Amino acid sequence: MPKGAGMEQRARIEAVIRAAYEARRRGDLDGVMAHFAPRAQFMLVGSPAASPVPLSAMGDAAVREVLRRLMASFEFREVELRLLLIEGDKAAVHWSARVRVPASGQEAETELLDLIGFEGDKIVLFKQFADTALAARLLGA
Repeated sequence: MPKGAGMEQRARIEAVIRAAYEARRRGDLDGVMAHFAPRAQFMLVGSPAASPVPLSAMGDAAVREVLRRLMASFEFREVELRLLLIEGDKAAVHWSARVRVPASGQEAETELLDLIGFEGDKIVLFKQFADTALAARLLGA
């Protein structure tokens, strides 16, 4: 790898992450999807026995639909990227937000952790660890 290539890759990945999170905060589904590869996988990790919120989707249409439903159900405000680690084509993002459910107006503060895999400048794996019990409570499930 040429000298500086690793830093350039890191800068590109960081720019994609920041743009994708900003698009999510704005509720811009097309803006979020622009950063996903066509065959990407999205997972909201948790125990289905404990919460109806965990889910998984693979491929452009399925990921778009899952993100559309999540974005309609949860608005993120006061988003703060607390820690961003990038190593090669993988990233870990620890972040916090005030979450609001538009249907009920309920709000809560929470922290999340995302593990993200890249191919080039596109996300191929997005694995989110969130408080699924809180999400279920906010949804009234």
